[in-house]
Amino acid sequence: MTSDAMKSIPADLKAFQDGWEEITDDSQPYEVVMEDSLRTIQQRCADWFLMKSMLISGTMAGEIARTVDLNTLRMSDEGLTNLLQDGIASWFGRHKGTAMMAAGSRNEEPTIQKLRSSVKFIQVIYDVGLLRWRNNRCIGVSPDAVCLISVAGKTQPVPCCLEIKSRLADTTVRTAESSATKHGFVVNCVFGDDTFKDCVPAENRAQVVHQALVTQFDYGLFVTSKVQGGEGSLVQVVVIQIPASVRMTHGLVLCAAATPLLGFLHGEHVVKRGVLIDDDFPPWVTVPQRAILKSRAKLYFAHLKLITMADGTVTPTQPLLLYKHSGQHSVQTKTRAGYDNVAVG
Repeated sequence: MTSDAMKSIPADLKAFQDGWEEITDDSQPYEVVMEDSLRTIQQRCADWFLMKSMLISGTMAGEIARTVDLNTLRMSDEGLTNLLQDGIASWFGRHKGTAMMAAGSRNEEPTIQKLRSSVKFIQVIYDVGLLRWRNNRCIGVSPDAVCLISVAGKTQPVPCCLEIKSRLADTTVRTAESSATKHGFVVNCVFGDDTFKDCVPAENRAQVVHQALVTQFDYGLFVTSKVQGGEGSLVQVVVIQIPASVRMTHGLVLCAAATPLLGFLHGEHVVKRGVLIDDDFPPWVTVPQRAILKSRAKLYFAHLKLITMADGTVTPTQPLLLYKHSGQHSVQTKTRAGYDNVAVG
């Protein structure tokens, strides 16, 4: 975003920019941030598929970055309609996983075990489910894990999100191996510098900064692996410093889209009511989109009420296999790539 564009951002988003230091208060331990943000304990379970719907996640963040007018930080009604349609297709569509997607999912756990055993600066790796940004109810993320790592110049270990990319096609494996040959097995870089651009493909960069935004972490860990002998084999481990200015710009762009796009789904009065009515929708939401959201939101609101305590804190349930009286949702989740059948609800 240019300096001129930053000067001309709308007043409501200017308040966001001015309050950035308060939003990213580093005085709170990362455990507090994580606890406040956690919406599901695990991934690829029924409650995770449900709760990540109607949120802007890392996948959608890249599309928003390409859609929002960076000079005005505004979206047209047509742009909002199209973006919501993309979201509905992603959240509720039936997606048949490919063999490569399944192989990539299976490779994540062996890769994490290799990281635990062979990368000494990684002190701890925690499993994590869905996290919702504390500063915008419409934005969430599901990193592959959260780590504590040792960083030069820091007296204490720092938290970061772990993103694993399994390279399966010959061309992507060769590209990853070429990067490791040029820069080394372990790489330290800053988001946006030349080393970062060499080691993190363009299609994965928005996801890295998105994770840092939601968690308020200053670092990210991007790991490339391949399948070798039926097991995960590490190719490169990239430690990325993500400056607050980068996270702020990403947050400005996302908030420019998130609130007009999904804010009407997350108002306290709407959640308390438990159903969507026609008066809740902005005029740019089409009739078919309204019908889908009305149908799907009921279970979402019911589960959100279940995990929200009287004092407003959130306590996720144990991972759920399915919602027994919601055949629509249970069928949809079982057709998704990577569905794990992790627990019985």
